[in-house]
Amino acid sequence: MRRRCHIVPLKADDCSTPLLDSVNTLLAQLSSNFVPLTLAQLTALAHEPRTHIYLLYTPQGTLAGTATLCLCHQFTGNKAWVEDVVVDAAQRGKGYARMLLDHLMFQARRHGAATANLTSRPQREAANRLYQSLGFELRETNVYKMGLADEAAALKS
Repeated sequence: MRRRCHIVPLKADDCSTPLLDSVNTLLAQLSSNFVPLTLAQLTALAHEPRTHIYLLYTPQGTLAGTATLCLCHQFTGNKAWVEDVVVDAAQRGKGYARMLLDHLMFQARRHGAATANLTSRPQREAANRLYQSLGFELRETNVYKMGLADEAAALKS
């Protein structure tokens, strides 16, 4: 019998230094500005009730990808946000990102989300083609970002 890839949710009990190292290796491939997570941060994320992190393992048991589904209940309806989709560079081209996204959309529907949203840099051409092939539509919108980390740290002290 042929073994298949499997996708599992991140659970607090699974958080360990080896898993943390693997997750940090993946996330570093997503952004050059990535700051490695600590074990405490990974464990805290696993406890977030509306944040669902999924890990994709190869048939050999190697962590090959991860993606995050964030659920938002708002006045305008239940929405899902797809974040931090990354497949290890050595594992790309095998359909793993599609598997992760199909899994996230199944979970979003299961949790009652009416829509799913994501953002992607235009330079990530393969990712953008994948998103469009899955039915995501490019929206005419502006995305704004404001850094709050320094202000938040000042408020805590």
